[in-house]
Amino acid sequence: MDVYHQEVEKWAKQQRDHFHDRADDRNHPTARMIYRNIQKIEDAAQAGHNLRSLHDQIQVVERQMEQAKHTPSGFMSTDHAQDMYHNFRNMSDSLRRHPHY
Repeated sequence: MDVYHQEVEKWAKQQRDHFHDRADDRNHPTARMIYRNIQKIEDAAQAGHNLRSLHDQIQVVERQMEQAKHTPSGFMSTDHAQDMYHNFRNMSDSLRRHPHY
């Protein structure tokens, strides 16, 4: 696995941990789906999937967090959802700028 995939894997693990810490209701169906999707990003990075595939998976969570910040969902505060959305948006942008994208 190259260094960039290792960085994405490490980032995804951090985001998964942040999500776990910030979720008010971890058993909420949407919270569980987002947690699984973040895990998929981590697994895909570890497996060395191409950057476009990682980008697509990150965008899935980005859209889910965007929806959560606009809709009182009960599983996470809108401030935390906003923060998580920006984390995923920044990584999405970073992947698109990578020379091997």
